[in-house]
Amino acid sequence: HLIPACLRLSIARVNQHFKNRDFELALVELNNLIAFYPNSPKLLKMKGTLLVKTGNRELAMKSWQRALDLSPSDLALKTSINNLNERILAEKNARSSNSQNAAGGLPQPTDPEALLDRAAH
Repeated sequence: HLIPACLRLSIARVNQHFKNRDFELALVELNNLIAFYPNSPKLLKMKGTLLVKTGNRELAMKSWQRALDLSPSDLALKTSINNLNERILAEKNARSSNSQNAAGGLPQPTDPEALLDRAAH
């Protein structure tokens, strides 16, 4: 489908900001575009990529998931979502492992009664 000239120019500006590693400015421009084209899988995919670059993985996942809802046959997007899910899970597992190691290998109960029960034994 045809992309209006003003949208092409705006996307080019976003890409230039991205290449210059000015991710925040690229994200601002992209959010402005999404306000006008909220159902554009291309823009939502770009936003997800920018959010990954800035460390906002959960927001990136939401953006990519919305893009996939609009374009369910996008195999590259499905792969990106799967890869990001694996990275998020690996990081959670690493954090969990690190907190257990810091506690002498014991999981940290969050229930105060469990803490008291363990202290009593």
